[in-house]
Amino acid sequence: MITIRIASIDEAELIADLSRKTFYDSFAGYNTKEDIDKFMNEQFTKDALMKEVSTENNIFLLAYNGNMPVGYVRLRENNIPPSRNQSCHRNCKNIRRPGFNRERNWNSHDA
Repeated sequence: MITIRIASIDEAELIADLSRKTFYDSFAGYNTKEDIDKFMNEQFTKDALMKEVSTENNIFLLAYNGNMPVGYVRLRENNIPPSRNQSCHRNCKNIRRPGFNRERNWNSHDA
């Protein structure tokens, strides 16, 4: 059974690991090894991702299949790019960088 809950700051390392894994799985095939390694080691570091979890206005949700983490999503509260403000009212949520681990064995019937 899939469950989704709000993540705590204590789960920052888990979120960073999921984020890096899902990003690599999604984009490594479209980039050279050198380019993806450079990005992962300079821009998308575990430490930087862990800081995002404690950043004000970031809310992370974790998805679990039983006890196994299988995905996450980051919501950014009240931080909408100016070009989108016109169509958004106060207290908007901006969904960013969802990640789902393709290695986990679960199917849509579990959701």
